[in-house]
Amino acid sequence: MTRDGSSIAPETEGPAGSVDVLVVGGGAAGLLLALRLSEDADRRVVVLEAGRRRRSPLLSIPAGETLLLGNPDYDWRFATEPDATLDGRSLSIPRGRLVGGSAAINGMIFVRGQRDDFDRWAAMGCEGWSWEDVLPYFRALEDWQGAAYGDGAQATRGAGGPIRVELPRDREPLAGVFLEAARQAGYPLDPDYNSGTPDGFALSQVSARAGRRSSVAGETLRRLRARENVEIVEEATATGLVLRGRRCLGVSWRRDGAETTTLARETVLAAGTIGSPHLLQLSGIGEPEALARAGIVCRHALSGVGAGFRDHLAARLRWRVRLPVGVRALTFNERTRGISFLREIARYMLVRRGVLASPIATCVGFARSDPREPVPDLQFHFAPASYPVSAAPTRRLDPLPGMTIGVYPMRPEAEGRVHAVSSDPLAPPAIETAFLAPEADRRRLIAGMRIARRIVAQPAFDPVRGEELVPGSAHEDDAALLDHLRAGADTSYHPVGTCRMGTGADAVVDPELRVHGLEGLRVADASIMPTHVSGNTQAAAMMIAEKAAALLRAGERGAGERETVQELRVCPGDPRARDVAALLSASEEHAHALYPADGVHLLDRAELTRSGVAFLVVRRGAGKALGCAALVEEDDGHGEIKRMFVAPSARRTGVARALLAALESEARRRELHVLRLETGPAQPEALALYRAAGFRDRGPFGSYRAHPASLFLEKRLAHPDTTHPLVPHHGARIMSDRFDHDANLARAGSWRAHRSPFWPPAEGYRLACLDIGAAGPDLGGEAAALFERLRALIEAEWQAEKAARPDTRAAFHAPGPIADTLAALADLLPREEDRLAARLRAAAIRDGYTDETLEKLAAIDEEVTLVAGRISTWYGKETGGLATAFACRRDAGLLATVEAACDRLGDVAARLRDLHAHLRLGALPAFVPADLFFMAGEGNRHPKHVAYFLPEDEGVKHSPFKKTCYFANTHRGLVGALGLPLAREILDLGRPLPVDVAGFGVLPVLGVHAHEAGHFVHREGGGFKALNAADRWASVTLQEVAADTFALVALADVLAPAAGHPAEEAVAYHLAECLRYVDRGLGLFPDGDGMYLQLSYLVSLGALELVPGGEGTPPRLCGDPEVVLAGFRSLARVLADTLLAGDVERSLALYRDFGPAGQARHLAPLVAHLSTRPGASLEYLQEPAGAVSSAVVLAS
Repeated sequence: MTRDGSSIAPETEGPAGSVDVLVVGGGAAGLLLALRLSEDADRRVVVLEAGRRRRSPLLSIPAGETLLLGNPDYDWRFATEPDATLDGRSLSIPRGRLVGGSAAINGMIFVRGQRDDFDRWAAMGCEGWSWEDVLPYFRALEDWQGAAYGDGAQATRGAGGPIRVELPRDREPLAGVFLEAARQAGYPLDPDYNSGTPDGFALSQVSARAGRRSSVAGETLRRLRARENVEIVEEATATGLVLRGRRCLGVSWRRDGAETTTLARETVLAAGTIGSPHLLQLSGIGEPEALARAGIVCRHALSGVGAGFRDHLAARLRWRVRLPVGVRALTFNERTRGISFLREIARYMLVRRGVLASPIATCVGFARSDPREPVPDLQFHFAPASYPVSAAPTRRLDPLPGMTIGVYPMRPEAEGRVHAVSSDPLAPPAIETAFLAPEADRRRLIAGMRIARRIVAQPAFDPVRGEELVPGSAHEDDAALLDHLRAGADTSYHPVGTCRMGTGADAVVDPELRVHGLEGLRVADASIMPTHVSGNTQAAAMMIAEKAAALLRAGERGAGERETVQELRVCPGDPRARDVAALLSASEEHAHALYPADGVHLLDRAELTRSGVAFLVVRRGAGKALGCAALVEEDDGHGEIKRMFVAPSARRTGVARALLAALESEARRRELHVLRLETGPAQPEALALYRAAGFRDRGPFGSYRAHPASLFLEKRLAHPDTTHPLVPHHGARIMSDRFDHDANLARAGSWRAHRSPFWPPAEGYRLACLDIGAAGPDLGGEAAALFERLRALIEAEWQAEKAARPDTRAAFHAPGPIADTLAALADLLPREEDRLAARLRAAAIRDGYTDETLEKLAAIDEEVTLVAGRISTWYGKETGGLATAFACRRDAGLLATVEAACDRLGDVAARLRDLHAHLRLGALPAFVPADLFFMAGEGNRHPKHVAYFLPEDEGVKHSPFKKTCYFANTHRGLVGALGLPLAREILDLGRPLPVDVAGFGVLPVLGVHAHEAGHFVHREGGGFKALNAADRWASVTLQEVAADTFALVALADVLAPAAGHPAEEAVAYHLAECLRYVDRGLGLFPDGDGMYLQLSYLVSLGALELVPGGEGTPPRLCGDPEVVLAGFRSLARVLADTLLAGDVERSLALYRDFGPAGQARHLAPLVAHLSTRPGASLEYLQEPAGAVSSAVVLAS
């Protein structure tokens, strides 16, 4: 080795064999570059990393950064020289000292920057680096889990990349307050600030995967280690570049005191903003005078090396947070101490949620320091936490509740420099800064601080705003704020610019990332940024690596060949255009070559331009059409994919996936619920593509008929659900006796000597019927007469037989006429599948259900279902209910949601096993949501059911094939009209409840699904037979308690998060249900008694606190959702060891101690209050279109 740190010896040791690309730096950029280059198995890639792979669990925990920053095992702990503009302070500059680099210990905030940043680079001479040029690389690196904002050519987000990007799993309450305050202050809310034009405030997008950090140190590293053409050398400190003349031959590096040299055809520095210029300087590449001062011989003069250092200097304002009454913990400060922290640890270990799964900065914002600025120039970070600002980067949270807003100029003018201080490669370089020297930076920081104060002053913060701690109310004028900045401002750890890209004298690399004046040497990390990007830097650094890989591949094809990587564009097509017409002709030839004439179903070219058809083509850049497809919108709300074709030369290049994604986006824009297509077995690659995209096999549809050359597939698209406004109707009389548990049980026992919850709770009790407004399909005038006949037959059947003989309710007295009428209606249905289902039911009404019939029904995908029966939920079949018959459509949007939940039942089973080693989840029937809810018993001989023509909401013994229908709108209406008003009156969970049922989203649908799944939870060797014999009512009540308890665990821990709802919303929904059921009365229904028992158990456990009300004020049930959920988990374990284990004595003790039969001692104030309210419920009925429906008062 020479004194300048570069090697003059060409011999090589270390990794054997020829190395094509040698990457110095195993951080985010280096590993991503290696990942892309090693996709070619013939290209050998070696990565040198000075750190080593670390396996601490803190690396995968998002909040772990607070313990890793400043730790010398993970952090190089660089620091600036004393900065005169900061009162002589030295600031920490943490950088990752491990495989994965700084992205393995950062705050995970994912920000691309502004379109203007990259367009400015291009204008500065960096050709190929405009926004449109770099967007394909941003898309390639990410796997975005949020909404696709824009479609076709306008789509900006990527899917399937190595870095998962998503919104925080938990929406912290203060995050919502902050965003609302920003809106009140006049700033917009930006749905996707990574679209290229960030302007406004939003939840942070983070590089995370379901509560764990997503970085190259995870899945990317595992993929690299599995490749034989990649070698990652850890703890290898690069000491110098091997130079011969003007060519770089490789790198010398040191490990365990031994020096090794590795030669390569191409060397790429990805050691970061500090490491890359330092290695160049150690190798004699840099500003000659600076090298001489460090005792290094200049080998290649390049004055820009180390210059241009920029970072985001931030002002961080802190406030104390006042906790509202009844709220024990709100900010991260108090939630990471004592018992609360143990709870957070348990929550993270179990469900990957809570503080530990959250980024410190839960919200970001982009605003203008001056309204005259053309684009935002300030970035804000909001954290529901506070910590002292100190020289150390570790963030030790304050002991009392607090919050922080950080703000910095996104494109600072202040520049510094990084320079070697000696030829010793282990001596850290000096980092010289003058952060507050530019007047423009000072002005913007002060403006940002005033904006932060204005946001916190908004009404949204009134309930929680405490005193301003930093800088404090004494700092008001500009001079005082500037004094605070000098004394307290700190960096945001976003250094860039020390190997600046460009064509000027101060540039280090050219737009191809080649070091000026040298061959075989490039730089590919954040150091090449000619100006700072508008935001956190990890996304831009990885984009640079993606583009560097493309540049290297292009360079291998020939020195004179330009980079050819261009973005695929999906855009509307003109079938008459020459290249498109040629593509269509090729598709026709292809189809006729594969299939017989009667098996080809091509859409005529003339149809491609008609209304209701979206015809799309794919091009690469401005090139010719590579693929095409059409979306045909059908009258029934479905869409069919036609004319899908990709030119043979463009296959396996992503064209088909791009087309399919654009078609799905267009279908969603048109609010279609189902995508269908016809293809054939002779196209296995196409079939694999469709199935990978979520398409499933189905039968023929529309005018198609079964054919050996045809296969039919479909995909259901989830859409936001809609609600129908429902109004509760309370009766005039107060049913105070509905809480007389013993009297109600006695009356139930005298009814036919059978304790049943389905008896009228009081004489004269009426049922309310409410039209929910969704009109069914029009089957023509003949159908109206048939429906009326069917209603009359049902009414006659009821009056003649069932009212007098309730024990025979499950079988019709005269089934023939009913079956005949149903079969006649079946003939009017337009779809063959619907006709088949109705005919099967008609035959079953006549001859009885068999498992074979139920199996066939389970395999049919109905769109329109015939509904008939005596509708009367809950309050008894003997004195109420109306005969009805009509047709209704299935709700495809809800179906997609519930099917997605069904796909997570394996996770539910695993979660139950985690909860208790002996819990098992049995086989469940399928769930099919439609337009309303009712009870019906397809093949069910349960005595509570009339023989309706649709499946009902429970399982059927001895029949695994039965479908289960859940008509979701009614249940959501019950929650909104009855449960939610009670919850808003009585429940206090430390955070606002929804103002209406829409705030619960799909939770009511998933809640019923989870409840039915709860009935299938069992313990091997256990059973209810002995308990049934000892006390039937207690047994059934505890079974309902178990179903509810296991349901909430499944809902909060698995199903709700999968649907985008945090666990605390699931808890609030379930507690609202508990209140609604208890309000129905005690001793009337096992499920109502069961809900009482759950609340009673939580209050006795201390998970809920029942605060008695005062004069004219209701009692309050207060608690923290996490504590409540922990209480339900406790109850689940108790049930597993008592009820499910078949322990009669302990089960009865549980029922006596906490159920309403135990003198109602735990909930006495609540029951006393409810007894003063009218008893109320809602009954829902959808009549055929045009029928008159009314709301009938329900009361005794």
